[in-house]
Order: sequence, then C-alpha cells, then structure tokens
Amino acid sequence: MQQFAVTDDFLREFGKLVHLFAQLEVQMKFFLCGLLEMPMHEIILSTDPAPSQRFSTILTSVGALKLGEDDWNELKTIVDEIEPYRALRNDVAHSFWANGTRDDSIRPVKMKTQRGRPHPVGFDENERDYQLEDFQA
Repeated sequence: MQQFAVTDDFLREFGKLVHLFAQLEVQMKFFLCGLLEMPMHEIILSTDPAPSQRFSTILTSVGALKLGEDDWNELKTIVDEIEPYRALRNDVAHSFWANGTRDDSIRPVKMKTQRGRPHPVGFDENERDYQLEDFQA
C-alpha cells in the first residue's frame, strides 16, 4: 500500500499559498478602490464573487484608464507575476492530491469538463507534478 502523498510539509505550504493568495486579492481590491475612488463595499459588490483571473482583468483594464503608462506597466508586471500561482492555488483548493512521478512529488487529480465531456486530470505520469520546493518559491 502506498503512503499518503500529502505530507505535513506539503499541507503547511498549501495553507501558506491559499492564505497569501487571499491576502493578495484583498490588497488588489484596496488598490482598485483607490483607482476608482470607490468605497470597499462597492468594489466588493461589483467584483464578488469574481474568479480572481477575471478580477485581474478588471484591475489591469481600470489601470489602463486611470494610470500613467509607467505605473500601468508596473501593474501589469505584478499581475503577470501572480498568474502562474493562480492555477496552483486553484489546484490546492479544489483538487485531490496523489503521488507524482518524481521522488517525493505530488500531482493534482481532478475531473474537468471540456466541451461537455469529462476530462480526467492527474492520472497520466507525464502530467505536471510538484515537489516541496515548488511551493517554497
């Protein structure tokens, strides 16, 4: 019988990732409040529940209208740096994790829908797996 794939170290990193991503999303909403000169409750009403990817699009679009070119480019850079972690955060929050192909690695397992048909993810040994160091970047 195989050992439980997700060790306490992985669980600790999962918690940090989800917590820090939530903190980042709140900070982005505060930034949007400042750009639009709107109170937080109006921002929340207009963006929640919005997938964070859509929220990033809203933020950069508003930034394009309200910021100078240098500041807008800096905002886009920040949003682009966040992007690779979004899918990982979603996998942490919404996937089952199994042993990966590499030593001491784990892989998200889930069922997606493509064109109305189920599409299993995480069952192929060639799919992306993660080692602890991938969460500590």
